[in-house]
Amino acid sequence: MHGKETATFQQITTESPLYAQALHLRYALFFEMHHLPFETVFDDLEATSQHFSFADHENILAYGRLSALSNGSMKISQMVVAQEVQQKGFGSMLLNRIVEHADHLGTKKIELNARIQAISMYEKAGFISVGNIYLSKSTQVEHIRMERLLS
Repeated sequence: MHGKETATFQQITTESPLYAQALHLRYALFFEMHHLPFETVFDDLEATSQHFSFADHENILAYGRLSALSNGSMKISQMVVAQEVQQKGFGSMLLNRIVEHADHLGTKKIELNARIQAISMYEKAGFISVGNIYLSKSTQVEHIRMERLLS
């Protein structure tokens, strides 16, 4: 059983077994149903991003990454929660910890592209929608750009 009391937040490296699990989780929940190749998880931001997880012992429960953008802001992307613990607060907890990390780094603005069904989670964390709903180029899933200003 996976519980919040035993889950730990951590920054992970690309050599970590948790990172490998995160790649497979991202593929399974974002790309596999669209019959895209596994390599789709390796986009332009992957190698230069910071990777974060909530894990229970040796099992990844939630993952997200934080990337520096050329305009001085940062981008949160690839937020994913394991199916067996969805709707239990892990996505919100992970989001809040990543935002805290970005704030600690002195970031003034965080951007992200939210799936439509996740908008309320991001709004509760202080993000606002910017622009119109659009279809992801790779999956054709509806998204909207969101951002949050930090002090």
